[in-house]
Amino acid sequence: MAKTEKKPKTETPFRTVIQNLPFHNFEEKRKLVCMYKDTVTLGEEEETFQANVFVDLETGEEKYVQNSYSIAKAIKQAKAEFQSEITNTVFEIDFLGKTTVKGKPFNQFKIGYCPLQEWEEFCEN
Repeated sequence: MAKTEKKPKTETPFRTVIQNLPFHNFEEKRKLVCMYKDTVTLGEEEETFQANVFVDLETGEEKYVQNSYSIAKAIKQAKAEFQSEITNTVFEIDFLGKTTVKGKPFNQFKIGYCPLQEWEEFCEN
C-alpha cells in the first residue's frame, strides 16, 4: 500500500477576525526593521483607517504601523516587485520627523526593502 504524504500542519485552522496589536511608536523608536504581513482596516463603520501588520524582526512582535502615503507607497512598490513573496520582504522604516505640507502634518520617512534572504545574508556578515 502506498504511503500518503501528510500536509504540513498550519499554526491554526482559525481565520483571525479580531487582533488587538500595539502600534509602533516612531517617536520612541525611530527605526523599525520588520516583515510585512498584511494591510487591514481598523475602526468602526464611518471612522475607519488602514493599518499595516508588520513583524518587528528585533523582538518578533507583531505590531501595527498606521498607513501613511510613504508607507503605502513603499508596500505598493515592494508588492509590484515581489508579488506573492511580499510576506518574505524585509522593510527598514526610518522615521525622520514631522513637517507640514499644504497646512497638514506629514511624517517623513526613509524606507527601504529587500528580500528576506538578502537581509539574512547581510546579517551574517
